[in-house]
Amino acid sequence: PVLTNQTMIGIAEKLTTQRMAKVNKRFIVNFAHVVSLYTNEITMTNGNTVPLSRRYRKQFLDTFGK
Repeated sequence: PVLTNQTMIGIAEKLTTQRMAKVNKRFIVNFAHVVSLYTNEITMTNGNTVPLSRRYRKQFLDTFGK
């Protein structure tokens, strides 16, 4: 986790690249640490799961698939 005074929108604008994407209103993930995607849940290399919201699903899949 990263603690900051910036808004998620501000952070997402800086971090969202070909390697990272916002997946819901609380999380931005690094594609290098994504192990799997099952329905609307992303599993990370550390074993944690992150929910993938319907709002960000298409954007995530379009970027992750490249």
